[in-house]
Amino acid sequence: MSFGDNDDCHAYLLGQPREGIKIMFHMMNQSRLEVGLFGLGTCSMSYRHALAFARERLQGQGINGEPG
Repeated sequence: MSFGDNDDCHAYLLGQPREGIKIMFHMMNQSRLEVGLFGLGTCSMSYRHALAFARERLQGQGINGEPG
């Protein structure tokens, strides 16, 4: 990464002057939704894997003496 090496620094204005905070909050709100959806997906898959493992790994005996 370089930040203006050899006095060659360029900047670009996003949106209108004095509107940057509005643009930043719009971007942050979108990011919050994306992080929430990622967490939901991760939790859902973790639950499904744990459920499949629990169903596969039976313990103990049933009422009739057979496993599970």
